Amino acid sequence: MSKPAKKTTKSKKTTKNTMTAKQYAQYLRYVNKKYPKTKSKTGTSKTTGTKKTATLAGPCSPWFVTGGNHIAGTCTMTAVANSLLLATGLRATDEEILAFDEALSIEDAIELAGCRGLAGVQLADAWPLAAPEPGCVVRLDLEEGSHAALLAGDGLMVSWGGLVPARGRAAEAWALDWNAGAGR
Repeated sequence: MSKPAKKTTKSKKTTKNTMTAKQYAQYLRYVNKKYPKTKSKTGTSKTTGTKKTATLAGPCSPWFVTGGNHIAGTCTMTAVANSLLLATGLRATDEEILAFDEALSIEDAIELAGCRGLAGVQLADAWPLAAPEPGCVVRLDLEEGSHAALLAGDGLMVSWGGLVPARGRAAEAWALDWNAGAGR
């Protein structure tokens, strides 16, 4: 008598790969080398000596700055970077944002943006607001914890790389002024 054939079933084990901020920055460097952008920040090319044009994203761009926010606690500096994008059209890179500390308070992020700058621009001024208004950086109290985002208006906020419905209670709100800092 022959033995019945064994049924072999392979279960698919799915695990979500998580990267550290440093690993993500290395990944971004690899991608940028493999797929270089056609335009970059204003400057002179070292190899050709020609003037490069600025990469500008319009204020209605669907490609907001993510800043590695999906893998690291960079929501505050990402919100500040999206404020820069909407005010000036200049885009801070994810790598640049990941270079800052994680879990910054809004005040710490504002201080760093004023000292070190983002995308070559230093923050000119910032002040707390009594009530949130479109274009301000807010710290939100959500069910899952504290989160920072850029308030877009019409019930939306810029967070996690796009326009999403605003939710939570605004615990603090800050207005940022980038225009005077463009020439520093």
